[in-house]
Amino acid sequence: MQKVLDKLVDISAKMAQSRILQTIQRSFMKLMPVTMIGGFASLFKGIDFGGYQAWLQATPLYGILGTVYQFTVGLLGLYVAFLVAYSYAEVFHLKKAGGVEVGLVSLMCFLVVTPYTPAETAYGAATLSTQWLGSTGMFTAIIIAFVTGIIFSFCEKHNLGIKLPDSVPPMIAMQFNALIPGLISVVVFGAITVAFSF
Repeated sequence: MQKVLDKLVDISAKMAQSRILQTIQRSFMKLMPVTMIGGFASLFKGIDFGGYQAWLQATPLYGILGTVYQFTVGLLGLYVAFLVAYSYAEVFHLKKAGGVEVGLVSLMCFLVVTPYTPAETAYGAATLSTQWLGSTGMFTAIIIAFVTGIIFSFCEKHNLGIKLPDSVPPMIAMQFNALIPGLISVVVFGAITVAFSF
């Protein structure tokens, strides 16, 4: 039994050193306030004892709790798409593009692959369903975040970016460094969206 336990400890130690798992762990730790608040909103909305539900539905609080849940747990995929890519930049030590830039590109790519109904007229409104933005799209968001991070890593390793003079402030240079990998990411996921549309 002790040998089995020692083996499990060794396996868990190796898994803890995995940068992929560290990335996911960091992102979900940062996501905890959102999931906790959404969980409390769901709990207080769903409690059913005595006349609580009748009272709750007769007050604006019922709608508020539903709104809080919708924009926390109901949009989990959006938060995951950003935070996993952000954590990827931290764990893999991307220097030319910051975590915010990688996270925003990942979020943009997640929205690119999310099905939506285009506007029927030139000035009409397009419709984006929240069906795929919550936990249903979370696994897709994780994959997109990692692929986006890999594209940024590849571009940084091979110096694919817009080179600016040293006199340019680092904050501005970082935005230009994110431009080429961001464009590649959007093209990749745009092509995937077109392929799936057929």
